[in-house]
Amino acid sequence: VKSYFEHRKHRMHDTQVIHQLGRNEDKAAWRRFYNRHHIPNVVFEYMHDLASLYQLADLVLCRAGAGTLFELLFFETNAIVIPLETATTVHQIANAHAIAAEHPQQFSCIAQAIAHANGHAVLFGLIDQKLLKPTEAQFMPLKTQAVAQVS
Repeated sequence: VKSYFEHRKHRMHDTQVIHQLGRNEDKAAWRRFYNRHHIPNVVFEYMHDLASLYQLADLVLCRAGAGTLFELLFFETNAIVIPLETATTVHQIANAHAIAAEHPQQFSCIAQAIAHANGHAVLFGLIDQKLLKPTEAQFMPLKTQAVAQVS
């Protein structure tokens, strides 16, 4: 997220961020980053009911847990899915590919290694593409344009 805004400074002025962190991440540091760049933000570790946030979001960046994917599908929220890749399980990879194949307009899938490679160029391109209006080559006006990272 930080790299995206550092490389797309123009996006800071028309984006709000809803950022769910993992247990070991520094909430205060993320809030300082967003506040320093005047990006409206909500930063939290856990929320029981994410439904209202999914409804507000224009785009969600997330892992590929089945619950998350089905909630996004239900609320028709566009998503870029970066499945968790571990040595012990590949279920998130299977989840991500299946939902992206079934709903390609709503879901894009990108491998964890690619999302973090090459200065994030592929991921940034996907984010920009998902935030473009389908009929125009310009960004959507600020509705809530939230980018959520669900860890």
